Amino acid sequence: QPIGVERIRGTMTDHFDPGANVVRLSDPVATKPSVASLAVTAHELGHVQQYQTGSGLIKMRGFLLPALQFSPTISYIAILFGLWFNLTGLLWLGILFFALMVLFSVLTLPVEIDASRLGTRLLREASLMQNESGAQGSRAGLTAAAPACLAAAIRSILQLLFYVSVAMRRSYESAPLDYGDPVSETISFGMADRARVPGEDHELGARAYRLPALAACPGKPRLCKGSFR
Repeated sequence: QPIGVERIRGTMTDHFDPGANVVRLSDPVATKPSVASLAVTAHELGHVQQYQTGSGLIKMRGFLLPALQFSPTISYIAILFGLWFNLTGLLWLGILFFALMVLFSVLTLPVEIDASRLGTRLLREASLMQNESGAQGSRAGLTAAAPACLAAAIRSILQLLFYVSVAMRRSYESAPLDYGDPVSETISFGMADRARVPGEDHELGARAYRLPALAACPGKPRLCKGSFR
């Protein structure tokens, strides 16, 4: 099926629209003949080839596109209200939607690299890279998007990790304390009341001092009692 080419306003707005089956080129690329314009056009044609060959990366990214239409709004609202009202469940829900955006950003990097690879091959097959200087310029233009995509992916991953660490801390702080452990109970009561409980007859003193002494020295509790004070 023939691929249409249209001009679109702005700069760096070049893209392939798979729904309309049209490559849209920005004003500088469409109107100025240069090595950079040739590289950008070849890159977009690389995306065309990805869709035509049924690239797995494109399919995975396309599967996430419907969710990305509302994920940013839900994510930031849920995270904001979860932090503001201390609602841990709502916070984790926002993080889940944010993770979808991170996954999309991570998938974008190999998709862009593969499109540049295909664009380079198209230029070679069309004999448009006839000298070394032109070939270097084309490669530079084709790989220009990769660092930006990598930086965006790293930034989104770090932001996701930050949100996860905040949510884990909130979950830990809001978790109910467990008072059912007899060992922890004995130690905590014993250390807290050591200075103010003079003998083993007090309820807490008996729990923390006399009972362990009797267990250790059932025959002579008085001799062992001091070791537990």
